Amino acid sequence: MKDNKVKDYRYKKKLNENERVLIEHYYTKKKIKNYSYIAKEIWRDRKTIEREIKRNRYSNVWWHWVYKADIAKKRNYKRRIKSNRKHTKLFTREWRKFVEKIKEAMKKEWWSISASIGRYEYEKNKKTKIAISTMYRYARKYDKELEKMLLYKSWWYRKWEYNYWKNSKLLELESIETREEVINNRERKWDYEVDLIVSKKSKSVILNIIERKSRNILTKRLPNKEKLTVKEAIRELLKWKKIYSITTDNGTEFTDLIDICKELWIKWYRCHPYSSWEKWSVEVHNRYIRRYIPKWADINDYTDEELKKITNKINSLPRKIHWYITPEEIFYEKTIKYF
Repeated sequence: MKDNKVKDYRYKKKLNENERVLIEHYYTKKKIKNYSYIAKEIWRDRKTIEREIKRNRYSNVWWHWVYKADIAKKRNYKRRIKSNRKHTKLFTREWRKFVEKIKEAMKKEWWSISASIGRYEYEKNKKTKIAISTMYRYARKYDKELEKMLLYKSWWYRKWEYNYWKNSKLLELESIETREEVINNRERKWDYEVDLIVSKKSKSVILNIIERKSRNILTKRLPNKEKLTVKEAIRELLKWKKIYSITTDNGTEFTDLIDICKELWIKWYRCHPYSSWEKWSVEVHNRYIRRYIPKWADINDYTDEELKKITNKINSLPRKIHWYITPEEIFYEKTIKYF
């Protein structure tokens, strides 16, 4: 029982002088080069001892390595001074006020931790010197309310196979390889990307349209995924707006957009098959919508008013790409205060 207590006491802690003296005794005097043997004697992990010896050993002759506790202590002290790590002090008044402000923003606007901290720094014109990893660590250890507000807790990645699919109408369109550099570099407004969000329990669909420069989105709930319904919905949403170009995937639901492009003199580009990363800005915003409407839910259960609230929340979300300015502020050229 005594050995187990010692092992639990020294877990995840720094090495003492006594432990370094023991390492010197085994490594230099007895000339035991087996790290696992020394770790068992000191009740430490093998990697900690291997790291300690490799950092702090020295040799007068290249084949004879020596470790001494005094020199190791001095080197460790110098290494910590050079690092200049300024740890944030938790559980102070300033820290608690800062956390409460971030909680309020996350509750009202349904933001992530990184978005709320970045927006706070943008409005106050000062850096908080707080890393995002410390906030996540604080939430998981000490604050359970903030842990429940975390949006992403795990990630899943899915493999895909590259199989070519052909459609006669879509092959007439221009490929994304011929797209202008002005569109690729996002130098102007009024270039759009289009995609659909499908529900598993019903045929209803959400149409998602995004402006490439500002990342401002437009959404609409549709009863089905047919060509005419998609065509009429896009015409309604983009009726009173400038349009220079549209990019879509190779889905059959977008084939009737050729008529709109000919009427309004719009360029329409198509992505390569099974390569959704070429229109990644729409795919990212589909993930934002899935925060509020998960995959297991039915889209018919949500009304049009609720969907408008969701789009307003996403458009009022500060983005790291825009230095934590919202898409509304860029698209409509106005400023909004949240703090």
